[in-house]
Amino acid sequence: MSVSVISVSKNLTLTLSSLTLTLKIGMNDKSAIQLSIRAKLVIALLLLAVVPVSIGGAYAVHYSIKALEDTALHHLEYEVSSKASDIEKFLNTVHNDVLYLSQSSGIRGFVDNAKSLRLRNILEEEYLAFSKSRSYYYQIRYINEKGNEVIRVDFDGKSSFVVPSERLQFKGDRYYFTEAMKYEKGQCYVSPMDLNIEWGKVELPHKSVVRVATAVFDSKGKKQGIVIVNIFADYLIQQMQMMNIARGGSTYLVNKDGFYLSRINSQTADKGFILGSTEGLGKDFSKEAVARVLSGKTGTVKEPYRIVSYAPIHTGDVISKDYWILVLEYPKAQIFASVSRLRMVYIVIGIISILSSVVVGIWMARRLTRPILELHKEVEWIAEGDFNHKLDIRTGDEIESLAERFNNMVDTLKESREKILKWNEELKAEVEKRTRELELSHSEQQQMEKQLHQADKMASIGELSAGIAHEIGNPLASIKTVIQAMEDDSPLKGEQRKYLNRILKEVDRLAAFIRTFSNFAHPSVKQSSACRVDRVLKDVLFLVRKEAMKQGIIIDEAIGNDNLNVQIDPQQMQQVFINLLLNAIQSMSNGGLIKIEAGCNGAADKDFVKVSISDTGCGISQEQIDKIFNPFFTTKPTGTGLGLSIVQKIINECNGRITVSSAAGKGTTFNIFLPLQ
Repeated sequence: MSVSVISVSKNLTLTLSSLTLTLKIGMNDKSAIQLSIRAKLVIALLLLAVVPVSIGGAYAVHYSIKALEDTALHHLEYEVSSKASDIEKFLNTVHNDVLYLSQSSGIRGFVDNAKSLRLRNILEEEYLAFSKSRSYYYQIRYINEKGNEVIRVDFDGKSSFVVPSERLQFKGDRYYFTEAMKYEKGQCYVSPMDLNIEWGKVELPHKSVVRVATAVFDSKGKKQGIVIVNIFADYLIQQMQMMNIARGGSTYLVNKDGFYLSRINSQTADKGFILGSTEGLGKDFSKEAVARVLSGKTGTVKEPYRIVSYAPIHTGDVISKDYWILVLEYPKAQIFASVSRLRMVYIVIGIISILSSVVVGIWMARRLTRPILELHKEVEWIAEGDFNHKLDIRTGDEIESLAERFNNMVDTLKESREKILKWNEELKAEVEKRTRELELSHSEQQQMEKQLHQADKMASIGELSAGIAHEIGNPLASIKTVIQAMEDDSPLKGEQRKYLNRILKEVDRLAAFIRTFSNFAHPSVKQSSACRVDRVLKDVLFLVRKEAMKQGIIIDEAIGNDNLNVQIDPQQMQQVFINLLLNAIQSMSNGGLIKIEAGCNGAADKDFVKVSISDTGCGISQEQIDKIFNPFFTTKPTGTGLGLSIVQKIINECNGRITVSSAAGKGTTFNIFLPLQ
C-alpha cells in the first residue's frame, strides 16, 4: 500500500504541476481558462463514450446487415437448388422407367419374334399398365429399327389407350429417332423441350414435351429400335409453380444456350411456355449475369435492383450432357426489406446515443471544472515541493475527500519514504528467492500430478475388480463343484471325459483370470513357472479357431520347434494370447487373415522368444495407438478397456516387453518378447 501511495503522490504532483503551468499561462483571462478545461473534458468524454460506441455500433450494424443479406441470399439459392434437384430426381426416375421398359421380358420376347400376335398383345398390355401408373407420360412407344411405330400407348389427360395399328406413324425422319439409335445399351437420350408433332404437323392444341429414349437389343445383341417416352412438359412447369414465389418474383426455365423455355411471373400474367422464341437471357440481363447463369453451376447474382438465383438441371443424357437452368428473380427491395428497416433502426439509435453523450459530457464538464479551478491555487505550493501547506476545499463531494486524503498523504510521505524503499529492496530479494524455488519445484509438481492421476485410476480399477471378483468368482466355484460331483457320481469316458476335463480346465483358467484382474490395481507377488510358448499357443488356437472360422478368418501359424521355454505362469500366458487373438478376430467382421509366428530367430536378442500376431483388420489410428494400453481406453461399444492393460502388465511382470505397429485400414501387428528360461 505504501508503494502505491508514493506512486500516486508522484503522479499527482506531476499532474498538478502541469495543470498549474497551464493555469499560469492563461491567468489574465480566467473565463478562457475555464472554457478550455471544460472543452477538453467534453472532448475526452465524447471520445470515451461516442467513439467506442460508434465503432462498435458500426461494426455490429455492418455485420448484422451482412448476415441478414447472406441469410436471405442463401435461402433463395437453397430454394432454387432444391427445386432443381427435385426435377433432376424426377428425370432420373424417367430414365429408370425407360431402361426398364427396354429390358422387360415382354420387349425381349417381342423383338425376337415380332410377328407373334400374342407377344404383341402382352407388350401392349404391359405398356398400357405402365401408362396408367404414370399420368405425366403423354406417350410410350416402341419404334423399330426402320423408324416405324410398332407399339404406342397414349394418355389424353383422362385415360390411357393403345393406339390402333392403322394410326401408327413413321418416325424414321424425326431427329430424336436418329439420335437415340446412336446410343449404346444402358444409355438414355433426352431430347430438347419442344412441341409434339403428329403426321408431320405441330399437334393442336399445342403440347410441349420432353422425350427420353433408349435403344432396344435382341437376344443376339443387335439393335432393333428404341423405346421412347414423351413427358408432358406441363408437369415440369407445375414443379416450378410450386416454388414459394412472393409478389414481384419471377421464375424462368432456359436452355443451356440461354433461350427461354418457360417464364412465370407472380405479378403479371406472363406465364407458361415460350418455345420457339428467339428471346433469351441477354434481353433481360447483363452479359456478366448471363455468363454466370449459363456456367452450369449453382449461384446468385446481385444486380442494382434485383437478385437472381439459378441452378442447373441436368437431364441425365451422358452423351450430349444437355442441361436446363432454373432461374428465380426477386426485386432487391423486396428481398432486403427487413435489412432496410434494421438499418433505419440502427441509424436512429446511433443519433440518439451521440446526442445523449454530448449532453452528458457538457454537464459532467461543468460539474468537474468548477472545483478544479478553485483547487489550482492551493496546488501551486505542492507543485513547488512545499509539503507544509494544507488544502482547504469544501465542495461536499469526492474532490473535498481527495483534498483531505492529499493532506494526510503529505504528512506521512516524508516519514514513510525511506522505510518503503527499504521494504522494496527486501521484497525484491524475497521475490527472486521464491521464483528460484518455484522453478526448481515445478518439474517435481508435474511428476507428482501424474502419479496422483495414475493412483486415482488404479483406485477405480481396484473398486471395479473387487466387485467383479465377488460377482463371478462365487458362480465359478459352484460350477466347478457341480462338475466334480457329476464326475464322482457317474464317471464319464472317452470324448465326454475329455470335454469335461476341458470345461474344468477353462473354469480354472477363468478363476485365475478373475484373480489376475483383481490384482491389476493391487499388485501381488507374481507366481511364475516353466512354460512352453508353443504349447500354450496351440491350446489357445484350439479355443479360438472355431470362432475365427465362423467369420471367414484364416489363421496362418508358423510356430518353431526350438527351445521356447519361458518363466511365466502358463495361465497368464494363455490369457495374453486369447486377448490378442480375440481382438484380431473382432477387428475383421468380414473375414481376413491372422498370421502367428513364434521362435527365437525373429528376435534381435537371442535370449528372447518373439511371438508375432498380425491381422488384416481395421487397424488403429495414430491418435489412438499411444492410448491402447491405458486402463479403460477402448474403441469397442461394449469393451471395458482392460484387455490390453492386463496384457501389458503380465508381460512387464515377467521382464518382457510388447510393441505394436498399426495404421488405420491396414491391420495391426503385436510383437511380444519374452526372456528364455
